[in-house]
Amino acid sequence: MQPLPDMLVRLSRAPVVSIASIRGRATGVGSELALACDMRFASREKAILSHFEVGAGMVPGGGPMARLPRLMGRGRALEVLLGADDFPGDLAERYGYVNRSLPDADLDAFVESLATRIASFDKRAISETKRFVDVASLPPDYEIAPEWDVCLASIMRPAAQERIKKLMEQGFHQPGDVENRLGYHVGQLRALREDHPIMEPKGKGMAFENFTVEDIATRAATIHTLRRGAGPPLLLLHGYPQTHFIWHKIADRLSEQYTVVLTDLRGYGDSSKPEGGARHENYSFRAMAQDQVEVMRHLGHKTFFVASHDRGARTAHRMCLDHPQAVRKVCFMDIAPTLRMYRDTSKEFATKYMWWFFLIQKAPLPEHMIACRRRFLP
Repeated sequence: MQPLPDMLVRLSRAPVVSIASIRGRATGVGSELALACDMRFASREKAILSHFEVGAGMVPGGGPMARLPRLMGRGRALEVLLGADDFPGDLAERYGYVNRSLPDADLDAFVESLATRIASFDKRAISETKRFVDVASLPPDYEIAPEWDVCLASIMRPAAQERIKKLMEQGFHQPGDVENRLGYHVGQLRALREDHPIMEPKGKGMAFENFTVEDIATRAATIHTLRRGAGPPLLLLHGYPQTHFIWHKIADRLSEQYTVVLTDLRGYGDSSKPEGGARHENYSFRAMAQDQVEVMRHLGHKTFFVASHDRGARTAHRMCLDHPQAVRKVCFMDIAPTLRMYRDTSKEFATKYMWWFFLIQKAPLPEHMIACRRRFLP
């Protein structure tokens, strides 16, 4: 887990009690920090809570999609996240965003009194009680972890970059009206087309700014693709739960020697998400490898080099088996030889890679478990 979501998870699961006293704005990461605390109290006159990210073309990244529905229900959580508007203290209380809103003059005294009262009780009783409440109410780590990767990828999209730029020009992150009425100003941003042109150069100052963006239709999916360079073709395939953004630190340097092609695998990032099919065949490595070969052919590359990581490496391995004439050389990173490891399974291996055995159980058991459907009975 990345440092910020990891810190927030650790705060929620700490044996001590954390209380957020909110006087002023708690937006974005500020809201995520407040949500990670055990309790939240807000000034009725001065507190504002919000998640503006969707209005700026981004996806929140510190766990609010996992936490807010558990606090206020799905509909209200979607109103907060998708509406991207400001919630004053009294409305935040009614929605369950905070425990209570109090008159500003009473806020400090109330929080101090509650904290002092709790601190006077037996510490073991506090920590054990909190632990049982955590089990019943906190989201599991695997719900929170992917949000950060999706957040980072969303920030680099052209629509988000343009919206953020407009907010910064108007005074975002500076004292003034934009900070005071962020919800209003987010709502005033000019509507920008999400269906950006099929080919689109990125603007200055962004990752992949000199790459050409193209959404390429294969026989069964649409694959989001970036490319740059004039040398031998090199296809970069990301892993789980990343997107093409995982290569952002080396893509420019590689493009000095290669024609670099980066894609989002089907089901990831800005590529399409086909239905899985009765036997999940639409997300087999064979189907995913076929996408990539078709993309490279579309770009005029009948043969090419491949560098691949994790899930992308398994796709590349299948590609080598199904399309050996297309792959000049391949690099696999961070995968284990699956068949051999299944054949040589030991207790140690089964313990360390328990999810391999979980995910091969008959559907829909893994799907229900991953979705935390507690009432499901296999």
